[in-house]
Amino acid sequence: MTSRDHPDPMDEAKVYLAYGRNDEAIKILEQAIREAPARADCKTLLEQIRSTKNSPHTAPQPLDTAAHGHSPTSQAASGANEIPGKSAEPRRKGLTEDKVVAVIEHRLRDSDQRLENDPARTKGGLSKPRRFYVLPRVHVPIVTALLFAFGGIILEETLGTRFIFSAENQYRLAMPWIVGVLTPLFAWLIFRAERVNHDLSDRFPTWWVRWLVMFPFMAVLTSVFVAWAPPGWSALFGRALGSSAEQLEATVVDVSRPYTHGCSQNAEIKLKGNTKLICLADVLVGQVPNSEDTVTVVGSRSIFGTYIEEIRVK
Repeated sequence: MTSRDHPDPMDEAKVYLAYGRNDEAIKILEQAIREAPARADCKTLLEQIRSTKNSPHTAPQPLDTAAHGHSPTSQAASGANEIPGKSAEPRRKGLTEDKVVAVIEHRLRDSDQRLENDPARTKGGLSKPRRFYVLPRVHVPIVTALLFAFGGIILEETLGTRFIFSAENQYRLAMPWIVGVLTPLFAWLIFRAERVNHDLSDRFPTWWVRWLVMFPFMAVLTSVFVAWAPPGWSALFGRALGSSAEQLEATVVDVSRPYTHGCSQNAEIKLKGNTKLICLADVLVGQVPNSEDTVTVVGSRSIFGTYIEEIRVK
């Protein structure tokens, strides 16, 4: 006889079937048949489950503890096997049927969590690789920062070799402070992502390597990349918005040896109070200048700076 305080075993078995836990449903039904041999409905459902499970054309169930009895996950899966026996506890405590179902669902979730966190299961390769996931709230700042940083670095290494930023010297002095401000921000973003993905803990199980080496390194490196990007973007906008070419006077601070810094010839040019290492390969007309020489610079100017098109020794 069933009541709200003693739910029908058929209902309990159907809860397990809804989660794909055929083994647990079978145990519930077998126990019910032992207690009430006249339960034809339990026998019918039990036969249906067994026939479906043994059919060669039936897809495997989400969790088949018998198939993993000798696998590295058997210890973790044992928690799932204990659930049917424990499901009788809420009935003895006088819980309602709804609460019994809630207790069973809680135990199912707990069993899934133990299986997922089982180190043997992960190392044995029985689980699929976990998909990297980032919190939706940090999608936009992370993607924006990456595009800004890598785009700016590429622009600095291309257009920036011929561009003098209008605040070159001031920005260079401010870069350590910018990195210092950005590092805590990116540290927080990486921490939030780590709490969801556990990517660092999977790759670096030693906590001091993870938190004292990799975590600060990633935060500082990302901050440096982002801080390095604005001169590159200023070169792009300065090239696009610059006015017609005009002649300016500049001073050569230093001339590098040939084939340095990825360019056949570099020179540090001081223009309008700002100093920048310029690649002379494509802009030099005439002989290579010497240190302290005065040169004539032909370039297009904008509020972002000067894009150099030609350099001549006076």
